[in-house]
Amino acid sequence: MALPALALIAALACVVAAPAPSSAHVVLDRARAGDMLEEVARLHRTSDPDEIFRLGELAEAFAELLGQDAAAHGTLDLFGQLLSRRLEAYGVVIRCGERGGGCRYDHAAFREYLRVQPRGPRAADARFKILADRFYGEGAPDPTERGPDARRPVLEAIAEEERFVKEHPAHERAGQVRFFLAVHYFRASRLLAGAPHVEEYERRARRELEGVRARAPDSAEARAATVLLERLADPARRR
Repeated sequence: MALPALALIAALACVVAAPAPSSAHVVLDRARAGDMLEEVARLHRTSDPDEIFRLGELAEAFAELLGQDAAAHGTLDLFGQLLSRRLEAYGVVIRCGERGGGCRYDHAAFREYLRVQPRGPRAADARFKILADRFYGEGAPDPTERGPDARRPVLEAIAEEERFVKEHPAHERAGQVRFFLAVHYFRASRLLAGAPHVEEYERRARRELEGVRARAPDSAEARAATVLLERLADPARRR
């Protein structure tokens, strides 16, 4: 039988009661984690859309805390491992050591929010979180992959990002989604080299990348946009 949240915290306290080595670098705030875990325990069976969204926010916060813990120790310490297992028992799945070594939440609560309230007041926020998670989790493309398996996720991302900027043009994160879209247009133009629509993807990429630079000229996104625009201008640089 699963331990209640408070019982788990008590058990974890026994684990951490022994003195740590003086060189230990403890990042995970156990008191904060305990309070958050109690809230997860309360919310994990909720059907209220606002509470479902709150559960997703808690899961994101846990992913950040566990990521900091893993970075400090090289891997999750025992407390972090037990927290991760307990969260999974509540349906909050956080995987560590993936995509650059951080910890990543699967965003199930935000997907559930969209399922039960697709046009709810936080629907755009939930959709942004899912889009951002996918974009930042993609990693560098493999230049040897150009088949349908490589193209499909890029084209799917384009469709969802186009829908977001069409339906939520005034959203505070719309500019960031337009950056995602610009990068995916660029990637599509490379993955579809030689196909009938490649010039259209290049045109869209150029338009959106120039928009990124115009909106936030001093940002990291603008610097990335400059690099991609240079590649678009040089036919020899096909990746």
